[in-house]
Amino acid sequence: MQLGNPNPLNWGKPEAYFTIGNTCNANHFNNHEIIINLTFCGDWAGNVYPGGMGACESKVRSDPGAFKDAYWLINHLKYYSK
Repeated sequence: MQLGNPNPLNWGKPEAYFTIGNTCNANHFNNHEIIINLTFCGDWAGNVYPGGMGACESKVRSDPGAFKDAYWLINHLKYYSK
């Protein structure tokens, strides 16, 4: 694969394959969205938070205003479409 020019023919078998038959119309598979999971207390963050995962989750639950100015810098996001 060249950067910026993917070739799906070289990708191998998919993890899942859903057959579309008489009970499932192909128009259900459109208008997809990209979801970026912004978990505050994920595996890394929860484990380095003082007091561990439980303390992190408690802080997020009890003081959501503490995160009103939270932001992320996403260096790169690329998607492909037909």
